[in-house]
Amino acid sequence: MFWARSRPPGPGPGPGPGPGPGLVPHMSSPQGIHVAHIIIDGQINTPSQVQSQPDRDIETFLNSDAIAETYWQLHIQPRSTWTQELDLRPSVEPF
Repeated sequence: MFWARSRPPGPGPGPGPGPGPGLVPHMSSPQGIHVAHIIIDGQINTPSQVQSQPDRDIETFLNSDAIAETYWQLHIQPRSTWTQELDLRPSVEPF
């Protein structure tokens, strides 16, 4: 499950939050399935995004390889320490 949010100077508002984190415990616990609510809070460094904003510092984009690695780490997480909610944003983003 994931939710993307966009802020200026992005292309506009992102999709709404959908069912959100409240649904996660109901899906994961009874079935023994690891379900996580992931918030992608920023623009991903796709070639089109980077090329369309040549003056923007690359560090302000979310790195797609780092996002993939984060998803992989969730996949291999031990059952004793499952993550249910995770925010991904660049370090330069105000928290």
